Amino acid sequence: MARTRSIKPEFWDDEKLATVCRDARLAYIGLWTNSDDYGVVKGHPAFLKNKIFPYDEIKIKDFEVWIREIESLGMILPFTENGEKYYYIKRFLDHQSINHPSKRIYPKPPSNFIDALPEDSRNTPGGLPFETETETETEEKEKKDPPRPENKKIRYLDSVWITELEYKRLQEAMGQKNLENGIEQLDYSITVKGGKYKDHYKTLLNWFKRGFISGNGNGSGAEVSKPKRVPTQEEDLAEFNERWDREHAAGLTA
Repeated sequence: MARTRSIKPEFWDDEKLATVCRDARLAYIGLWTNSDDYGVVKGHPAFLKNKIFPYDEIKIKDFEVWIREIESLGMILPFTENGEKYYYIKRFLDHQSINHPSKRIYPKPPSNFIDALPEDSRNTPGGLPFETETETETEEKEKKDPPRPENKKIRYLDSVWITELEYKRLQEAMGQKNLENGIEQLDYSITVKGGKYKDHYKTLLNWFKRGFISGNGNGSGAEVSKPKRVPTQEEDLAEFNERWDREHAAGLTA
């Protein structure tokens, strides 16, 4: 099944991609959405053409030309397994944030296809620590300790996953505002910078203790002091109404 993928603004500035035709660039994006979570996609041209351009009358030979253009740039690498052709999308995991990868759909590519993660890809907002977890470690952990219903992860924003209990614990430890800013920073780090964190709860708590949670949520690393206690919903509403009245009155008298 096709998956949601991200296209960064820098994609359109890539000078290497500018050397191939527009249809080849669109086909390249189509490969991402039809790959598994490890950057491997089935390589049969008829299969790919029908998946990427299901409503267009495109000749298979023309589609094959576009794929060969992308292949000539070294952005996709062909390999075969049990007589079937596949493509490995080079550097796929550098640009797509896969927090909870599904089971493999297609075979693993040859080991020499896998690129080492460059140093600059480990940089995150405000110098936040970068953590990774291998696919094998994740699978073994799930086998030994399968998640119980009460430990089910809930998604916050686009890419942050913590349980309801973890959220409450973070709320008590950090305060609501700091927690919201921390979630925003972590989501930015994962979605925009490609960071990988094996435990979002521990990451948020660690960032807060080390003063990485910023007041405006922009990843600047400014420290925010801990609140003495978490305000109630009624107190939050009262504070908002008071601030609104104060700012509105100031606007009328300015």
